[in-house]
Amino acid sequence: MLTAATRWPRAFLFRGWGLFVWLLVCSMPTLLFAHARLTRSLPMSNAVLAQPPAEVRCWFSEPIEVRFSTITVSRATRDPVTGALQPQDRVDQGWQEGSKIVREAAVILPPSLVPGLYLVQWTIFAVDGHKTSGTFSWTYNPAPAADSQTPRGPQ
Repeated sequence: MLTAATRWPRAFLFRGWGLFVWLLVCSMPTLLFAHARLTRSLPMSNAVLAQPPAEVRCWFSEPIEVRFSTITVSRATRDPVTGALQPQDRVDQGWQEGSKIVREAAVILPPSLVPGLYLVQWTIFAVDGHKTSGTFSWTYNPAPAADSQTPRGPQ
């Protein structure tokens, strides 16, 4: 039977463990937010390019497992009602050869890329097992007024 004398040490013990776990979790914020995210890309998001790129290269905040990840580049059209990008024909030629665990990955594009809007879709698995995905777009417009790597909107 628990008496007041035996309840107090148990309550203190449980509160003490709770405090310990809370301090442990707060001391390692990188473990709380360990999902890999896209930190930069070439071409940049919303860029208008005068020359067709040879590849799409992506940099991530954490190492990724290439064999479980995908990066695809497709021609895209904009939905007239919602404005959302709709992928059409896939144009990339697969991964650029390299290490299987990287922070930087690239897919090769064909040399005969036609002008237009392109959508990059990525799904990556970080080495810690977290899966994240996202998209960005860029435009290839060989018109003389287009300035290489000029973003057209917020990043």
